[in-house]
Amino acid sequence: MRPVAIRINSRVTPQGVVVELHGWLGQEVLGELENLCDSIGGPFLLDLSQLAGTDEAGLRALRGRVAAGVRVEGASHYIQLLLEGEN
Repeated sequence: MRPVAIRINSRVTPQGVVVELHGWLGQEVLGELENLCDSIGGPFLLDLSQLAGTDEAGLRALRGRVAAGVRVEGASHYIQLLLEGEN
């Protein structure tokens, strides 16, 4: 059984807005993540250093953000492989 908990934080730094994902990204929270990202209204950094994993819907959402130019930092090797992989 996979965990369903995630914490989504955003913070403003001198370099811009950082959105942090902590836990497991699943379809059930994508609306919250999309609303936050859309409300930023400009470039931001997606910090995945605390992202444990994701389901297919979450992976599609992350890939979409990356394709749209969102910068990613801190992704584990596993998450990086998922982001770079083919559907």
